[in-house]
Amino acid sequence: MKEEYYLINKKVLPSYFSQIIKVNKLVDEGMTITEACKKAKLSRSTYYKYKGFVFSYNEEIKKKMLISIKYQVSNNIMSELIKIFKSFDIEIISFIKNDTVNGFNFLLITFNISIEFNIAELIYSINQIADVIETSILAIE
Repeated sequence: MKEEYYLINKKVLPSYFSQIIKVNKLVDEGMTITEACKKAKLSRSTYYKYKGFVFSYNEEIKKKMLISIKYQVSNNIMSELIKIFKSFDIEIISFIKNDTVNGFNFLLITFNISIEFNIAELIYSINQIADVIETSILAIE
């Protein structure tokens, strides 16, 4: 299911949305969530309910994604994957290569994605690599 986003003037929103933004900034500056919620006068339950859904328009919205790639033994798959990730301007967090099992290798790749990111295009591009058998999304945070 494709997520939808709206740009809404904060004047028409309940005040706790602004308080959530404030808590996020305070936490980024080193405060604990409990301290930040007290300072922003926001309940922790309200913060946890909405924290992953409320962003300032000026913030860069990123999510983490974990994929698994099943492939046949290949000498050049890593360089091909790096080219693809670079073409999508993706920041890779980790690359984990497992040992060969029944003639297949597996890669686990964790990376950051932005709100505008088209995962279908990335998966399609990865699956076009000759030795790739299957690409699976394991998690999106």
